[in-house]
Amino acid sequence: MQFLPKSTTVAVSAFVVFLIAGCGNTQVAECNKLIEPINKGHNLVTSFEENDQAGASKLAREIDATIVELQKIELKDEKLKGFQEGFIQIYKELSQTFRTTAKALKEASAAPPTPAGGETVRKAKAEVQAAGKVAESAAKKADGLAIEINSYCSKM
Repeated sequence: MQFLPKSTTVAVSAFVVFLIAGCGNTQVAECNKLIEPINKGHNLVTSFEENDQAGASKLAREIDATIVELQKIELKDEKLKGFQEGFIQIYKELSQTFRTTAKALKEASAAPPTPAGGETVRKAKAEVQAAGKVAESAAKKADGLAIEINSYCSKM
């Protein structure tokens, strides 16, 4: 069971990072500080291949750590603050999605082989599918935001 499409293009291009690395411009430095955890979060999500409760729970915790890292970045540029908040919201959605998935998988695996257990499994499957749609929507938002931040930071 795959929760996010592998074609997600959230990664903020490394080209931008190398293009602007080492410049003295404060905005450039702020772009670099912001891009690093954004890429880290992207890599966590796109490299996720586990299909169990433990893996989904672990990913949610790792995404939470990325959110904390993003929240700690102090920015002066208002546009970059907007990108920061946008990615924090996206990663919060993804974290919650993987928590929901983990809970549903746990419930399904603990369901007894009874009619009631079968209903639990069906409900869990529906929750996982719904979570997958939420994750896909969040990934699309991230793609759009990544394009915007790439454009903004590459003009500096």
